[in-house]
Amino acid sequence: MHIRILKISLLSLIVVFSFAVACFGTQQAGAFLDIGVDARAMGMGGAFGAVADNAFAPYWNPAGISLLRHREAGLMYASLFGLAKFHCFSLVQPIGEGVGISAGWVRFSVDRIPEYEPFPEDLKKIKQRKDFAERGPVGYFSDTEDALFFSFGKTSRFELDFGWLYFTLPVEVPFGVNLKLIRQSMGGSSAQAVGFDLGTMVRFGADRLFGADFLGDVSLGLVFRDVANTVLLWDTKHSDVVSHSTRFGVAYRQPLPGRASQVLIAVDRDKQGVKTGLEYQFSWPVAVRIGFGQNGFCAGAGLGYRIFHLDYAFVNQPLGPVHRVSGRLRF
Repeated sequence: MHIRILKISLLSLIVVFSFAVACFGTQQAGAFLDIGVDARAMGMGGAFGAVADNAFAPYWNPAGISLLRHREAGLMYASLFGLAKFHCFSLVQPIGEGVGISAGWVRFSVDRIPEYEPFPEDLKKIKQRKDFAERGPVGYFSDTEDALFFSFGKTSRFELDFGWLYFTLPVEVPFGVNLKLIRQSMGGSSAQAVGFDLGTMVRFGADRLFGADFLGDVSLGLVFRDVANTVLLWDTKHSDVVSHSTRFGVAYRQPLPGRASQVLIAVDRDKQGVKTGLEYQFSWPVAVRIGFGQNGFCAGAGLGYRIFHLDYAFVNQPLGPVHRVSGRLRF
């Protein structure tokens, strides 16, 4: 039975990865959820779908929350080009061996957006048009977009018996689900939506698989976001659709000599393209990161002290670089 589960999981990962381009839909509604959270993940270019091992796991892959052994809270804030504010808070609570729940909040907001009069069609002369264009705004409005995440994750562990090779391979298969409540308000109008995400991983040790003690762990991740197309219903009777999308990721973690030193290499493929990242952890408290995301080069660093961990990321964006800072508290 376990062999069959593993085969189905691996086949699903391969098929989705091979035909990912056909599965990606364009979307504008709910685009704030594509910005990316967690300075650690963003410093790795956003290649985090097969990692997802901290408080921000529900955003990247809800299956990851079942891997945490301690309660962990994460908080991130970013000012985007001095125009928009982006916040994220997440709390993961283990409730048993290999089982976890989580609650999170993501907000994107822009204040004082100028509103202008519609351009009259009866302005025929160039001078009249110029005079109208030089008029100031008639008012201002705001745009606020929120998403609440409620998540559940569970990990199944078993040994895959390669009887003909006389060895067994311990395998972990985490699974998780997000319930998302989305709300947007703009210029006196508002909209609500309910969406679902599904995520899974397949994790195993390369040392056991290839018979080399120095090798580390391999993780494959698969996430289906907005699995049923999330419909944003406005009180103006208009509706927007957040189309379903898929994320596939591969990660390899290689232990190094020294106290908790390691290298983490990750590659993701989602609707924005291929993302790659590398993290070098000198010891548990210190890490440096580089990556290539949707808009090019990214970099970051992390520093931990006891139960607190602070992460920083430099992220390229079309309008210029953005600095991200996030903190995690394990207790």
